[in-house]
Amino acid sequence: NLGMAWYAGSTDTLALPLGSMITGVFVISTLPLVMGMSLRHFRRVWALRIEPGARKAAVFLFVLIVAATFMGQWGSIGEFFSEAGPAVITLNLATIAFALAGAKMLRLERRQAIAIGLECGLQNAAMGIFVAGTLLANNTMVIPSIIYALVMNISAAAFIVANRDTARGYLFSR
Repeated sequence: NLGMAWYAGSTDTLALPLGSMITGVFVISTLPLVMGMSLRHFRRVWALRIEPGARKAAVFLFVLIVAATFMGQWGSIGEFFSEAGPAVITLNLATIAFALAGAKMLRLERRQAIAIGLECGLQNAAMGIFVAGTLLANNTMVIPSIIYALVMNISAAAFIVANRDTARGYLFSR
């Protein structure tokens, strides 16, 4: 409700359907992850064979969703960037930093830490677009997620360049 008041100027309270929200988040983020991990565990050879194509398809779908949403809100993005930009940049960098710190605490390999940092940083845009566009059904509330998608691509590219040797192995192997 605070976000609705701040960004949308709404004083109405918002009641989200908790069941729909949990189901949506599960279907968007958890289910694909569990399916991918299960396939890789139980059908390793097949999973490794389809992984390059599946990765390209996932990137294509993500870019398509962000681009379509971006084009639909083109006129409002510049106006909202001054308001949402600093918070979005902070969220993106903090998410990557916390993911890396968590990976370090768990003593994961550098390659795993980089993968987790990238995944955590990238996931927020899709989730935000889903929540604002589907659950809130509010195009104005999609704008911070679009700005996040733009910012996170820049930070992800910088992160990959900074870790290019390890990231190259993660992104372009197999």
